[in-house]
Amino acid sequence: MAHFRLFNTQNSILEAFKLGNTPPYLAISHAWSDQFFPPGIPILSSPGGEAILKAISACFPTLHHCWVDNFCILQDSDSDKAEQIPLMGSIYHDAEAVVIALKCELGFNQNDIDAATQSLAPALEMWREESWAEEENASYWARGHGRQLLVQAMKGLARLTCSSWATRIWTLQEYVLASKVLWIGSDKNPVRIPDIFFQAIPGLCDQLEIKECIFRTPGTEFAVLHMHFSGMANSRLGHIEKTRIMELLGNRKATVPVDEVYGIMAASGVEIGPVQNETREH
Repeated sequence: MAHFRLFNTQNSILEAFKLGNTPPYLAISHAWSDQFFPPGIPILSSPGGEAILKAISACFPTLHHCWVDNFCILQDSDSDKAEQIPLMGSIYHDAEAVVIALKCELGFNQNDIDAATQSLAPALEMWREESWAEEENASYWARGHGRQLLVQAMKGLARLTCSSWATRIWTLQEYVLASKVLWIGSDKNPVRIPDIFFQAIPGLCDQLEIKECIFRTPGTEFAVLHMHFSGMANSRLGHIEKTRIMELLGNRKATVPVDEVYGIMAASGVEIGPVQNETREH
């Protein structure tokens, strides 16, 4: 049985466990370029560590373990990487939740999300039933008060895109494979966001021709929502065949070029063992 390491937040010790036989733990998803775990800084004193501790205290107060790729995989050992990288799909899937750490400020809390969920419930139902063309629905959501609700929701979701995380390769598998997802920004307010938001809100803006929210030009406020988040939510919700996640590669990038291959393969459910000193071409 394969083993992997978890970081104990109570004593700051790395502990080894058999895959599938662990205490509850959180796995953190972050872009390395955001420097959540700067070299030489203890885990719990780093920005990433602060995010983990906040997520634990706010949402999982009895939990004492986490998985952080920077530390739980020995970064100076090619053999350890070769052993641990194929386990990452299971590690993220088996975590109590995946904490997505973003460098940007979210500017909202769980109460705001819950209120938005309630006010947008008819819109989400309209999306599920594909009834946006009905005159009563179109009148309210395209031309009435509902239009502003959709615009506000798009602007809120767009805040999640202002981080390197939104366009990285590995983060795709980490979101898609998670049993639960917890988002946390620099303001340290962990929130749960219904996955259907990323699918339905941009989709309704398209169907209802809410022009201020349908821009796809790279660099515009909503481009990443349309081009990256909608697809990854479709995959997470099981609305596309699993291997079609390969089509979501798009503009996603990896710091290490070969990770573009491993990241997208892992997200499609295909685990392949890394080869030392390989390149993307070989």
